[in-house]
This record gives sequence, structure tokens and C-alpha cells, in this order.
Amino acid sequence: MGLDGSHGDAKSVGDLFVHRTSQHQIHDLDLVDPVHFGIILIVNMEIGLATPPVGLNLYVGSAISRLGLTDVSKSVVPWLLTAIVFLMMITYIPEITLFLPRLLGM
Repeated sequence: MGLDGSHGDAKSVGDLFVHRTSQHQIHDLDLVDPVHFGIILIVNMEIGLATPPVGLNLYVGSAISRLGLTDVSKSVVPWLLTAIVFLMMITYIPEITLFLPRLLGM
């Protein structure tokens, strides 16, 4: 159970992390661009929603496809590996995520 009484769903985790961390520590110290931080946060949450044991997207996919949770979990593994590599790339090479916002003058 989280600090705010939640059970760890994505919205509660996002609210807890974004409000307490980004406003007081990240933005005040100018450690990371806010757009870059937001994209990293979203990709992390996507990975979290697709991984067991709490992966909500696995349950939704299982219900839609009428396959067992184990079958859906096994089929997600290649996509998760790709998402983790993508997360590492956008985390350590910020130019990938900031190219378009900088081009548009943001």
C-alpha cells in the first residue's frame, strides 16, 4: 500500500512521484529537462503496466484475447525487451526525445 493509501495503480504512483519529486527536486535544481523527464516517466509506466505481477495491461489483453495470463505474459516478453532498450536509449541520449521540441522552440 502506498503512502497515500493507494494500492499502487499507475495514476497513484504517477501522482505521488510527479508531485513530490519533480516539483521540489528536479525542476528546482535544473537537473533534467521537464519534457525529457515526462517522456522517461511515461515509458517507465508503460513498462510497469505490462509486467507481472500487477501488469494491468496483461489482464486487459488476456480478457480481450481470451487467452490465459501465462500465454499473454510470454507473448509480451519480446516487446518488453524492446521497450527496455528504448527506455535506456531515451534516458541516456536525451537528444532523441528533445529533438522535436527544440526544433519547435519549446
